Amino acid sequence: MQKLAPADELADIRTQIKRLEARAAVLRALILARPEAEGRWHRAVVHEVRSLSFDVDLLPERVRDDPRFWRERVTATLQCEPVAGARAPLRSGWPIQREAAGGMH
Repeated sequence: MQKLAPADELADIRTQIKRLEARAAVLRALILARPEAEGRWHRAVVHEVRSLSFDVDLLPERVRDDPRFWRERVTATLQCEPVAGARAPLRSGWPIQREAAGGMH
């Protein structure tokens, strides 16, 4: 098996996460439409959670626009961009795609 560079592995993992999150969103919608959903090994249980949130837009504009109430925060972000002209090699069995293996959903 070919060892991946950290940037390539991270990009690959993020692609898989996006695919899994999209599938999880579909399954979540199905379960919320039929909350009594039960599988062979798992049962879906829906809980409602209530919380309070602070709505900054309700503050007077003079408070929102006053620099005394603002703090700067620096955050490092990391993006994975394809290398021009390079094509990632296909890896046997990766990414795992259920749809390609017999149309299971």
